Amino acid sequence: EALSDTTYARGGGIHVLGTLILTRSNVSGNQALAPASSGSGGGIQANNLISYYSSISENVAGDSPSRGGIGGGAYALEGIAIYGSTIDNNTASYGGALMFREATTIVDSTISGNTAHKFVSALDSVSTNVSLSISNSTIAFNHAETNSPYGAVAFASSSASSTLSLQSSIIADNTAGAMNTPSDLSMLQGVLAGANSLVMASSVSDPNVITVTADPKLGPLQFNGGPTRTHALLPGSPALGAGNDNLISHGITTDQRGLGYPRTTGKGGNVTTDIGAFEFDSIFSGRFDSN
Repeated sequence: EALSDTTYARGGGIHVLGTLILTRSNVSGNQALAPASSGSGGGIQANNLISYYSSISENVAGDSPSRGGIGGGAYALEGIAIYGSTIDNNTASYGGALMFREATTIVDSTISGNTAHKFVSALDSVSTNVSLSISNSTIAFNHAETNSPYGAVAFASSSASSTLSLQSSIIADNTAGAMNTPSDLSMLQGVLAGANSLVMASSVSDPNVITVTADPKLGPLQFNGGPTRTHALLPGSPALGAGNDNLISHGITTDQRGLGYPRTTGKGGNVTTDIGAFEFDSIFSGRFDSN
């Protein structure tokens, strides 16, 4: 716990003046609190953060709206790279899950149940010259408490040519305000790119990127196999078979759960890929479904 009786508190669990690499780690239950002012990085503050198959959960930056905490799960002064990880139930005034200032990549990961007292409950890249890439991931059930258009993901690079890329990802069931108004994706400035993603409530409409807008029918956040918790796709989900396997050419062949849970399922002409961090048919951790 990082406490300050002056003006600021940084990195409730970990504070690194450089690059922090998490591998199969759990950063949870930490606080960055400054009673007289604010705090940043409830779980982590670092120049750069890289996470592999880890959880950042139930951390707090600033314990009230008046104290203006930023980056409940983590705050990176530069960029973030998240692979096969879960960021859940963190709290801050701005950027409930993650706040960052430079290029950030989210792959095969789940961001769920985070809260912002004011704006942007999941990924906050507002007012930065930044690119953001989200692939094969699920961002759901995050909430911003104020009546704001910036519910879960907000992208507002200072450069109009900066890109938010969505590949085969779900951003859905996120809300803002006392009436729980749907608020998933806000594009303030920049270019939206990618393909085969499901976004229910967005400030932009691009049929080449956002190909599904229906309820993804997600199960609860729980262990469905692998080292981190995921939201399973329920039977009848419109995300089933509607994704892409573009990352396989980059060597990423599994869903968030890792070895034994292939990104694509089926055989021959019936191979399919689901949208999001979880592949529905990958039920055999011993790869029996490939035989």
